[in-house]
Amino acid sequence: MTTAAEEIDASSPHVWSRTSRIIASLLIAMYLTIVILGPMSNPIRSDNLSGPLSQIVAPFHQSLYLGHGYRFFGPDPGPSHLVYFKVTRADGETVEGSFPDRNENWPRLLYHRWFMLSETLYEEHAFTPGQKGFDADQQALQKEIDQMRLAGEFELVNVLEAQRLDRAARYENTRQRISQLVNALENHLLARHHGESVQLFLRERLLPEATETRIGVELDDPRYLSPLLPIGSAAESAPPETGPLPEPERAANGR
Repeated sequence: MTTAAEEIDASSPHVWSRTSRIIASLLIAMYLTIVILGPMSNPIRSDNLSGPLSQIVAPFHQSLYLGHGYRFFGPDPGPSHLVYFKVTRADGETVEGSFPDRNENWPRLLYHRWFMLSETLYEEHAFTPGQKGFDADQQALQKEIDQMRLAGEFELVNVLEAQRLDRAARYENTRQRISQLVNALENHLLARHHGESVQLFLRERLLPEATETRIGVELDDPRYLSPLLPIGSAAESAPPETGPLPEPERAANGR
């Protein structure tokens, strides 16, 4: 005996069959999985889960423009980062600026592009050790490998040797990526401001505590700006000549 709902389903041309509903549900679930994998896999991802999965769905991410790393900026947003630049022209005139800049970078989507560029530059430099530090880590690892080899732990030697080579390859790739990114930015600023040379600096803006904002501390208080960190060609000159670029003092609590 058929029910009234089944009779309506059978007579209506707009009702999907059970097979169609199952296929549509699977496609929707796959799409939602791809959407969620975007913020899970970029920029920080797990080598055991989100990393391998993101590589599988990478073609869909790229074709559908879903491979972002927003992570929705919450519930605890961290500090922001600024890039300062100083362009010197052939006649000695200098042009200084910073980004992201709400007055210069608009509409909002363009501001967001510059914002993500400054965040990427800071993240790459902040989490990538210098050549001396990396070499010291590799030497310590090599010493451990030699000790394991003398002790006859050859399986562990193979594991550690693979780790050492993998670290070296990743480090080299990261250094090349940083160099390409900084060089591209320097060339853009030189062309835009008709300059002969350019210096780049990174700066972190920390957030005041909730107790501090309650007593009137503003979010843009200059005391929460870190000292300038030279990058690119500016890092190659020691120390860099910053000129009139600001160097506000840190807050008493060290932030």
